[in-house]
Amino acid sequence: MKKLLLIIVFLFAVNQFSYPSFPVDNIDNQITQQSEDASQSSPIINILRIGALVCLVFSYPISIFLYLSKPIPKEKNAKKKFFKKLIFLILIPPIIVLSIYAIALSTASF
Repeated sequence: MKKLLLIIVFLFAVNQFSYPSFPVDNIDNQITQQSEDASQSSPIINILRIGALVCLVFSYPISIFLYLSKPIPKEKNAKKKFFKKLIFLILIPPIIVLSIYAIALSTASF
């Protein structure tokens, strides 16, 4: 109990005596300038984003076709497992993309 009280008193004392070592004038203007600078991205970043998007879009159908190129098993349990995996491969990526889009849309500030 004494240690907890000592820590609380120390944190309170540090909080009371700490102060910024820089001027705090015109802080609202500085924050808006920083946010405007951060919103502008370089053309190289835009090209990399488009490249990543194109790779993702093309890799999805390619992965499905590669999985379908495997021979379909003859046994009942193996066939069931094969088609479960196929359905998983087809349905999960669009569900993930749509959920990320919904979250981004619901948290966006316009």
